[in-house]
Amino acid sequence: VWRDTNYQSTPYAWKKDLFNILYGTMPMWHINRPLWTSHKKEMIASYNSIASVRQRIGFAEMVNHGWLTPDRSVQFTDWDNSDRVIVNFSDRSFERQSREPVPPRSFLVERVADK
Repeated sequence: VWRDTNYQSTPYAWKKDLFNILYGTMPMWHINRPLWTSHKKEMIASYNSIASVRQRIGFAEMVNHGWLTPDRSVQFTDWDNSDRVIVNFSDRSFERQSREPVPPRSFLVERVADK
């Protein structure tokens, strides 16, 4: 649906990016000149973030999904290539015991074997 692209509602573009990262899906952008001019920097950062994850999991099969917080603001997906994607939708850092924290509105990718 072209009316539901990543930058259709720019205040929530970050959230759509994180969903694309979590599920390994390609973003959908409907770009016109004014939107590109206004958000070029953000769109390039969006592309780079999503592409960095897609390079690792783009051809993998999702084998698990779950939540790491009771409010479901931190979620993960596991992939058959042993990668885990963790996405933090909250405005607070997600602290993990003896592991790298996941900053607010951010993500990380790690090997499941590293858990």
